[in-house]
Amino acid sequence: MKLVVTARCERRYFHTELVWYECEVTSRAHTVELAPRSDGARYRRVALALERGGELLLTSHEMGASLDDAEITLQIAPDQLARLALALVAERLAGGEDAVQTLAELCDEHGVDYRTACWT
Repeated sequence: MKLVVTARCERRYFHTELVWYECEVTSRAHTVELAPRSDGARYRRVALALERGGELLLTSHEMGASLDDAEITLQIAPDQLARLALALVAERLAGGEDAVQTLAELCDEHGVDYRTACWT
């Protein structure tokens, strides 16, 4: 599995000066950018990461032209990921039509190993 090292820094404004006050380096096993960093008057970044300990971490960071700064993190424990996966796959396969083919294609698309068996 590819190791991605990212730096997470929080920002605070003091008048018109940008002051960096905390910076930590974290190691993540896999990160997916859902809304890449943007330039301009509004900054927005949303990323989903699978941590080395197996936790799933969703981070959202938004800053506007004003002094508002919102950074929200949602973390799901490794022992809860199977329940989440079941719920998400069930939503995707709702109705049951071509469910086996749809799930196999989804696994192929994302490099997930699977095994099929057929009895007639």
